[in-house]
Amino acid sequence: MPKVKKEKPDEKKYFWKGKRVSDKIYKVREKQKEIGKKLRDKYGIRNAAHNLNTRESSNSDVDLTDEGRRIVRLNTLGKKLFCKKCKSVLSLCDIIQEKKIGISSIFYITCRGCDQTNEVYSDKTHQVSKNKMHFDTNTKIVMGVLNAGMGHSHLNKILAALNIPQMNWKIYKSYETEVGKVIEDMTHQSCE
Repeated sequence: MPKVKKEKPDEKKYFWKGKRVSDKIYKVREKQKEIGKKLRDKYGIRNAAHNLNTRESSNSDVDLTDEGRRIVRLNTLGKKLFCKKCKSVLSLCDIIQEKKIGISSIFYITCRGCDQTNEVYSDKTHQVSKNKMHFDTNTKIVMGVLNAGMGHSHLNKILAALNIPQMNWKIYKSYETEVGKVIEDMTHQSCE
């Protein structure tokens, strides 16, 4: 019969994610948790939106060097870098805000000539339903992830290694739904 270790009534119990662990393991995990928080703060993952939205003055530039990399379609970006009001050339140095949708972005750029704020897309879009547009890059990356037999967490690990902002789970699922329907239709056609 195996011996069962009796617990002392005053002995402290340690739990990590719902499982009981020894005090040594608990301390190691707490230390790892603190190191992770420091790394996130250092590389700005949690502070990215705050850094983009704060400007000291209207003439100061937003520093995007700390914000990581972006995937852009140069042809689309180049065609959209003109002011809608005065038709002058826009500069990426005048970005006042960025809205991230998956791995694509919408940049809000102020024109130096007329102070008009312009929306500049980083990629082409396609229509999914009457009032719903999707970025091509997001659709293609989700299709590639599914084709490779991976999932959302695998994609975010790759994006983190490349220093590209990660894709939100809800956005990933909406693109996965779009891609899934197309793949299902293709399989039915190939079976017929």
